[in-house]
Amino acid sequence: SVLCPMFARFSSLLARSGSARAATSCGVAAATIFGAGLTCISADTNVKETVTSFPYPVKREAGPARHDVLKGIGMRCMLGRCEISVARAYAVGLYVKEGSGDFKQAELSWKGIESTADERMQPDQAMLEKIVEEGKDMSLVLVMARPVNGKHIGRGFDRSLVHRVRKLYNGERQNPGKEALRDFASIFTFIPQFEVDDKIIFTWEGKSTLHVRVERVGKPAVVHTIESESLCTALKDTYLGKESVFGKYKATSFKMPSAEV
Repeated sequence: SVLCPMFARFSSLLARSGSARAATSCGVAAATIFGAGLTCISADTNVKETVTSFPYPVKREAGPARHDVLKGIGMRCMLGRCEISVARAYAVGLYVKEGSGDFKQAELSWKGIESTADERMQPDQAMLEKIVEEGKDMSLVLVMARPVNGKHIGRGFDRSLVHRVRKLYNGERQNPGKEALRDFASIFTFIPQFEVDDKIIFTWEGKSTLHVRVERVGKPAVVHTIESESLCTALKDTYLGKESVFGKYKATSFKMPSAEV
């Protein structure tokens, strides 16, 4: 999973502290875009991720003439131990492309919910599977909870995605998605360090286009575009699938507003 190279060091820290705690791939597009932020449309309508205190807007600009609405918020922690600061990796906001009436529905769903600590926030795997089945354009906003080396992130993504990509090609190690995965991982491996509050934003467009935006505090934002249906499918499965990177630690998975609580 992402940041897997950090697990060994984290486990040793726990021990010392006594805590029990598929289509074609065209590679990265040549065009690299600077500036032009993805601004919040409803700055006064935010939901705070409790661990990082990052406020996710209920509606955000995801591209030209496109807005995405917030569906859920998760927290990625090693071994599911979010109560220990060194275990915290990043917060994740799940957005889906806005359709007719979606924003009004989202506003109603999130009404009165100020943070993920609200008891109405509950995991909903069925909703995640529905988003995947319907093939909706979506976006994920990752916000770093602690400093981490870019190589660790790149290797972590590679480990999380490689078997998923192979599965799409009946287990073949040499497949059209391999090059796309290599280009994807390289986006992060060449960044020396991610700091707290740095962002990685994944935006899906159709079945085969993935925009990867890196926003580092105090530095120009950079966007890479990769064309690969297999990579788009594998990355979506990494976060929304039944065997997601949240794994057995469902308490850290995406939580969504539930009217039943």
